Amino acid sequence: PLASVLWAQATGTIQGTVYDASGLPVPDAKVSATNTGTGAARTAISGSLGQFVFTLMPVGSYEVTVEREGFG
Repeated sequence: PLASVLWAQATGTIQGTVYDASGLPVPDAKVSATNTGTGAARTAISGSLGQFVFTLMPVGSYEVTVEREGFG
């Protein structure tokens, strides 16, 4: 007999870098990822080079927003 193993990916990763209008990275920005279907949200703070990452995110559509005092 033959056996098959099936596996479906149910999570993903959202990652990126926050830049200002002049192209410089923005550290310490609040980055939010909100699932547009469920409203579930997670937040992260961008690193020293503006980088952020959300891991193990349920599959879906997300709106990503960034906030930082002094920018707007």
